[in-house]
Amino acid sequence: MEDLEALVVSDEIGVVQMAFNINAMRAENGIPRFHIVVVPRVRTKDGRPLSSSRIRDGESFTDKELVY
Repeated sequence: MEDLEALVVSDEIGVVQMAFNINAMRAENGIPRFHIVVVPRVRTKDGRPLSSSRIRDGESFTDKELVY
Protein backbone atom coordinates (compact mmCIF):
# COMPACT_ATOMS: atom_id res chain seq x y z
CA MET A 1 0.00 0.00 0.00
CA GLU A 2 1.99 2.91 -1.29
CA ASP A 3 -0.28 5.60 0.13
CA LEU A 4 -0.02 4.29 3.69
CA GLU A 5 1.06 7.09 6.03
CA ALA A 6 1.13 5.42 9.44
CA LEU A 7 0.98 2.03 11.08
CA VAL A 8 -0.50 1.62 14.56
CA VAL A 9 1.02 -1.28 16.51
CA SER A 10 0.96 -2.61 20.08
CA ASP A 11 3.99 -2.21 22.33
CA GLU A 12 4.93 -5.89 21.98
CA ILE A 13 8.62 -5.89 20.95
CA GLY A 14 8.15 -8.40 18.11
CA VAL A 15 5.34 -6.35 16.61
CA VAL A 16 7.34 -3.12 16.83
CA GLN A 17 10.38 -4.82 15.25
CA MET A 18 8.22 -6.10 12.38
CA ALA A 19 6.95 -2.57 11.75
CA PHE A 20 10.56 -1.35 11.49
CA ASN A 21 11.40 -4.25 9.15
CA ILE A 22 8.45 -3.38 6.91
CA ASN A 23 9.58 0.25 6.88
CA ALA A 24 13.06 -0.85 5.76
CA MET A 25 11.56 -2.96 2.95
CA ARG A 26 9.43 0.00 1.85
CA ALA A 27 12.55 2.18 1.65
CA GLU A 28 14.41 -0.49 -0.34
CA ASN A 29 11.55 -0.53 -2.84
CA GLY A 30 11.41 3.24 -3.21
CA ILE A 31 8.18 3.57 -1.24
CA PRO A 32 8.03 6.27 1.43
CA ARG A 33 8.43 5.09 5.00
CA PHE A 34 5.43 5.39 7.27
CA HIS A 35 5.09 6.73 10.79
CA ILE A 36 5.01 4.00 13.42
CA VAL A 37 2.58 4.73 16.25
CA VAL A 38 3.15 2.46 19.26
CA VAL A 39 0.15 2.05 21.56
CA PRO A 40 0.73 0.54 25.01
CA ARG A 41 -1.39 -2.47 25.91
CA VAL A 42 -3.86 -2.30 28.77
CA ARG A 43 -2.69 -4.55 31.59
CA THR A 44 -4.45 -6.20 34.47
CA LYS A 45 -3.35 -6.02 38.10
CA ASP A 46 -1.26 -9.19 37.62
CA GLY A 47 0.84 -7.30 35.05
CA ARG A 48 -0.27 -9.39 32.10
CA PRO A 49 -1.84 -7.73 29.03
CA LEU A 50 -5.60 -7.72 28.70
CA SER A 51 -6.56 -9.83 25.70
CA SER A 52 -9.61 -11.29 24.04
CA SER A 53 -8.23 -14.79 24.61
CA ARG A 54 -8.17 -14.21 28.38
CA ILE A 55 -11.80 -13.07 28.25
CA ARG A 56 -12.78 -16.06 26.09
CA ASP A 57 -11.07 -18.30 28.67
CA GLY A 58 -13.53 -17.00 31.26
CA GLU A 59 -11.50 -14.30 32.98
CA SER A 60 -13.40 -11.11 33.72
CA PHE A 61 -12.10 -7.73 34.79
CA THR A 62 -13.60 -4.55 36.19
CA ASP A 63 -12.35 -1.10 35.23
CA LYS A 64 -10.64 -0.86 38.62
CA GLU A 65 -8.54 -3.95 37.81
CA LEU A 66 -7.10 -2.48 34.60
CA VAL A 67 -3.89 -0.48 34.40
CA TYR A 68 -3.79 2.08 31.58
